[in-house]
Amino acid sequence: MLSGSSLMQKKAEEKSKQENQTCIVEPPVKASSLIYEEISLFFIAMVATIVTIYITRFIQFIVERVIYFKTRYDQSWKKLALSTLVIKNWGDLAGFVFLLISSIILVVFFTSDVDDDTKKTINVVLGAVGLTQFFTILMKLNDQTTAQLSDVLESEHFNIATGMAWNFFTGYIELCLTKSDDHSNLKKTLQKAGLENYMASTKLVLLVPIDCIVKGLLDDHNIKAVAKVRSRKCNRAGVKDRVYWQTIYQITSTEDGNNRYYYCCCEYVTPIDTFYQMKEKKIVNDDHFTDQIKLFVKVLSRVLDEHIKKNEDCVRLLTFDPLQLHSVSHMMVDALKKMEGDGLKSFDSEQDFPEPTDMIKEEYQLIP
Repeated sequence: MLSGSSLMQKKAEEKSKQENQTCIVEPPVKASSLIYEEISLFFIAMVATIVTIYITRFIQFIVERVIYFKTRYDQSWKKLALSTLVIKNWGDLAGFVFLLISSIILVVFFTSDVDDDTKKTINVVLGAVGLTQFFTILMKLNDQTTAQLSDVLESEHFNIATGMAWNFFTGYIELCLTKSDDHSNLKKTLQKAGLENYMASTKLVLLVPIDCIVKGLLDDHNIKAVAKVRSRKCNRAGVKDRVYWQTIYQITSTEDGNNRYYYCCCEYVTPIDTFYQMKEKKIVNDDHFTDQIKLFVKVLSRVLDEHIKKNEDCVRLLTFDPLQLHSVSHMMVDALKKMEGDGLKSFDSEQDFPEPTDMIKEEYQLIP
C-alpha cells in the first residue's frame, strides 16, 4: 500500500520521463509510392496468372497428344515432340517469348527481397488460377459454342475428312455394293456374268495410299485390267441412267518359283485425289494434310463397320505407304490371303474370261 506522498512522487517521476523522452514520428508515406506498389503487385499477379494459364493449357495439350499417340503420330515420340514443340508461325513465337519473359520476371520477383505477405498473396493468386483452370477444363466450361466450332471447322478446313468419308460411303459404296432395290449390285453382277468362280474375292478392294498420289489405273507391272462389270444403273441427282462400273484386275504373283494368278475388283478411293489437289493448291499444309488422311480412313472404317451388315461383307479398305511398300501387287495378294483364307481362289495360268452374252453385255465387258 503506497502512501499519498509516495504515490505523488511516482507520478512526478513518470511525468519527468515523458517530458525527457524523445518523440519519434514516422514520416508519412507518399500516395505515389503506395500507388506504385499496388500497380507493381497487380502486374506481378497478372503475369503469374498468365503463366499459370499457359502451363495448365500446355499440360492439357500434352495429354491430348499422348492420347492420340497411336492414331496420329504412328507411335513415334519424335513426331509427337515435333508437333508439340516446334514453333510454326509468328503467333507461336510471340507466345513463347512472352511466356519466357513472364517466367523470368516471376523468378526475379520470388528471389528478390520482397516481404513474405506479398509473396503469400501471389501464391494464393497462383493457386486460385490453377484450380480455376483445372475445373474449367474438367467441366468443359471453355468449350466453344456450336457457331464458334462451325466457324473454325469451315475456316481451317477441319471438317473435310468426315464429309468426304460419308459422301463416299453413301454416294458410292452403299449404292453399288449393298442396295439392291433393282436387284443389282457388284456381287450379283459377278454371279449373273458367271465370273464368281474366277474371283479370288467378290469383295471390292479399296486402296488408300497415304501420299494420295493416284493414277488412272493401278500402277504395277504385275497388275493388269482384264474386264469391267456394272454394279449399278439408276437415276440419280437429275442424271438419267447413271452407270457405276468396277474393274476386274489380274494380279500376278511369283510363289515358289511359279506364277500364280489372282482376280479381284479393286480401285483407289476417289476422294483421296481431292486431298492431293487441295494440298497442291496450298489449301491445307503438310501436317494438316496428313491428319486429314488419317481421319478420313478412321471415319470411313468406322462407317463401314457400323453400316455394312456381316452378311453383306462386300468391301475391304487397304491403307499403305508407297515409300515403305515392296509393290502394290505383293500387298494385295497378302491382303487377299488374309481376307479369304483357305477359300482363296488362284490359278497357275492366265484365265480367259467368258465372252459376254447378249443378256449380260450391258453389265459385263472384256478389256482388250
